Amino acid sequence: MTKSIYFILLSLTCIGMPGSVWGQFAKPHVYIGASVGGGLSAIINQNTYGFPEMDYKPAVAYQFGIHAGLAVRPWSRLQIGYQFFNATYKFNEEYSSGSTEGEIGLRKQIEFSLINIPLTYRHYIIDPDLAYVGNDKTIALALKKKNTLFIIVGPQITRFRKADVHFQKRSSATGFKWQPADLIDIKPGFDTYVPVDEIPDYLPDDTRDLFQKTILSLIGGLGWNMVLAPGFEISMEAQGYISIMDLNSSERDQQNRYIWRRQIYSGTDPESYFPSTLFSLTLNAGVHYTF
Repeated sequence: MTKSIYFILLSLTCIGMPGSVWGQFAKPHVYIGASVGGGLSAIINQNTYGFPEMDYKPAVAYQFGIHAGLAVRPWSRLQIGYQFFNATYKFNEEYSSGSTEGEIGLRKQIEFSLINIPLTYRHYIIDPDLAYVGNDKTIALALKKKNTLFIIVGPQITRFRKADVHFQKRSSATGFKWQPADLIDIKPGFDTYVPVDEIPDYLPDDTRDLFQKTILSLIGGLGWNMVLAPGFEISMEAQGYISIMDLNSSERDQQNRYIWRRQIYSGTDPESYFPSTLFSLTLNAGVHYTF
């Protein structure tokens, strides 16, 4: 109801508003830009075939890319981006195995190189008294405001360019020294938790096949925008995203075994498979040019 009143008052105000001010206020405009940033990222519940989640620390991530947007109103923008995202995740754990190897140490490293395509709505926090019901003078002030905060929300599509997975193992069989390992080498570490016959002997030649080709995420964040000159702006954004799809591939091999998941038998399975989630929090700096 309140917004309807604002709209009516705004329409009435437009009648006597100078053309230049109203043109800036109502006419949509296009902008392009670039950004770079970094922060922290984590793969939550990155288990391997139902093996309990290994200990990990958040990884350092960095990203850079370009974007284009449409400013529908001074307080609202729609923006699409094309970003390159890179991070290396490290996991480790010590297990008591039921095999003759006894205590087994495992390390896992996953290196991601992703393409993120965010589609976001950006709501600029402009005083509604200026933007909706102000006269030509107050509207002009709102448009010329040098510093503005904004809220970021929207979906993101992620494509996997590269996903390298490497294992290392340490046990009595390796002389208690860390050595590169494949799945056949680490199977003794799984025998207490999952049926080892469900695990292939070797990782695929292209370990990107262990993950989905595309996943969907949700983005949220806050930003600060500053006008340096007519048509030229800079911004700082603190934003995070979390995937809403399992990262791990659902493909199966010739023996009908999951390449990277474990078969789930029932909801009460004591070692059932849990989906993996990608989480990232970054601080980004950007520049924008308005046409």
